[in-house]
Amino acid sequence: MPEPRPRRRMICIRPPHGVFTRGAEYEVIADGADNDGTLWLRDDTGHLRWPDFSYFAPLGTPVEPRLVRWKFDEPVVDPLSGRDETHNWVDVSLQFADGTWRWCFFVTPKFLLRDMEDNGDPARWSSANQPGWWATHMVVARDLREVTVDSLLCHLDNQGELFTHSLPLESGEPDDEAESGEDQPNGAV
Repeated sequence: MPEPRPRRRMICIRPPHGVFTRGAEYEVIADGADNDGTLWLRDDTGHLRWPDFSYFAPLGTPVEPRLVRWKFDEPVVDPLSGRDETHNWVDVSLQFADGTWRWCFFVTPKFLLRDMEDNGDPARWSSANQPGWWATHMVVARDLREVTVDSLLCHLDNQGELFTHSLPLESGEPDDEAESGEDQPNGAV
């Protein structure tokens, strides 16, 4: 009787459906029928699933490091400027498991709307005062409460999108003097 052929293993690079873990290895039970682009795998709960092949890669494929902690780089509430948790923009420093630091910024819709209304006159536009906003490292959030920011960062991290939507810190590590509060551990780790 011939020995069974060893099953191929894949690494999850972007978890589908919240039942797989990014960076974890999974045994391929079978490829999808009729080459439909799916794999048959057991998820983290032991159930048989057939996610799309694009969520997985061969072993050895680099997977972006996970978020370990984050912190606001300035106070969210600033009584002098009238900014608060629902009307503000704030930079956030991110530390990843490989020790690298990156940053992104969070902004609320109210802040964007007021800025757009205040800068509606084309005669006032300059390089610092544009008629619109765009940035790959911008996250628009309904508010800037810690729970909201943490939830969004965890979601982006779990989807493998946080590295793409952040930039490296020039100094390699945030300035502790700029810290407005305690570091926020990532709830997903």
